[in-house]
Amino acid sequence: MKKSWGIGCALLCMGALLTTRTEAGTQSPPPDFLTLSQAIDYALEHYPSVQESLAKHKEAQSGIDLAETNYLPRVEIGVQGTRSTFNNVSGMFFPNSFLQPISGPDLGRNSYSSSWGSAAGVLLAWEPFDFGLRSAQVSTAQTMERHSQAFITLTQLEVALAVGDAYIDVMMAQASRQALQSNLDRRVIFAKTVDVLVRNQLRAGVDGSRAQAETAVAQTHLLEAEQVERSRMATLSQVLGLAGTQISIKDPILSSSPQGSVSDKKDPAQHPLALVQKAAADIPKKREEALASTWAPKFNLQSAFFGRGSGWDNQGTRGGGGDGLLPDVPNWSVGLTATFSLMEFSTIRAQKQQEHYRNLAEMARYDRVIQELTAQQVKAHSLMESTKRIAENTPIQLQAARLTESQAAAQFKAGLATVVDVAEAQRLVVQAEVDDARARLGVWKALLAFSGVQGELSEFLRLARSSPSPPDSK
Repeated sequence: MKKSWGIGCALLCMGALLTTRTEAGTQSPPPDFLTLSQAIDYALEHYPSVQESLAKHKEAQSGIDLAETNYLPRVEIGVQGTRSTFNNVSGMFFPNSFLQPISGPDLGRNSYSSSWGSAAGVLLAWEPFDFGLRSAQVSTAQTMERHSQAFITLTQLEVALAVGDAYIDVMMAQASRQALQSNLDRRVIFAKTVDVLVRNQLRAGVDGSRAQAETAVAQTHLLEAEQVERSRMATLSQVLGLAGTQISIKDPILSSSPQGSVSDKKDPAQHPLALVQKAAADIPKKREEALASTWAPKFNLQSAFFGRGSGWDNQGTRGGGGDGLLPDVPNWSVGLTATFSLMEFSTIRAQKQQEHYRNLAEMARYDRVIQELTAQQVKAHSLMESTKRIAENTPIQLQAARLTESQAAAQFKAGLATVVDVAEAQRLVVQAEVDDARARLGVWKALLAFSGVQGELSEFLRLARSSPSPPDSK
């Protein structure tokens, strides 16, 4: 059967992520360490919400198959065997569930004697034309399938963004922890130097106390940074679908700014969120169209062949032995039945009004989504440009801070600077190191956010895979 796909999956460019699936409830182990692109690929293949959206899409595809079965004829086959009496009365009554139908004349007598009866038959029924009702039902099912397909793309995008954002947050936390570790190492060395000078009475005891205090503060800041790193790593494990699992990440590409940019001319209407909302608005519209074909005559072409057997004759005389066990009296029929529910007009009109206003509400939400996406694109573009300028400035800040720290250390050795001067210079260095690392990663994070509001991550992942590794700065 022909499927109406309607929407291409925007994230298929990430590779054949969904072609091989593990069995439900099982997961393949992650590699020893994950780069950013590997982490996104892994999450797209294993995260539960992706699996859920895929299952719902299969359900929607089955809905199309179900709607298309309405075109098929209905064939019923039945066989029945009974042992019953032959008592009948004249008169009419309404059909009900507690009286069983009986054929034959009213004999004017009652008996509890019983005999065999049998019946077997085939009924073929087909609706030759329906004034577009079945076609509208199939179209509705196809729209629901298109909605589920768009939802897969949206789910993949949301998962990829969550993983990318959490991954870069971990990298930022690691960079801060490494900078604070280096700061602690410098302060320990400086504290030992000051301690030697104090013991040799070349510096006052207060200088040694201040150096020890600065070392303790650096130790506290390092412990706080380690806690932040562990917390962000736990968040990354969760969005990967590996909550509670120890993972390692490593991506040298993120140590330098992206070498390139992404296109900034994407139509908000093509964003997965907009496509999902547009499909959601089309569903009640298609239902309204189907209801428009409901208030019409129903035509049913029918053909039947059946046989009956009875151990009674028309005088109520019971036959002997196995009379009636076989349906030996045949009948056949062919006919066209037409029915029309005249009083359903009001009900159908009310249902159409419901679907009409649901469509209006969903279209209003769609317009709101377009407005929000357009505004988010402007904000994300501005953020990306500002983070690039910040990343260009932080190396200057870092170079100046290191020069200040080396000069302060030299002046301290010459007796021209105090411990406070050196401590302040060291504080400038660690702050500059943290700012520089976070600025570089901030460009990647802003680029990820901008790609997210564009609804397409392929260009971002291309940069993440192809950007050259930074030279060793040591």
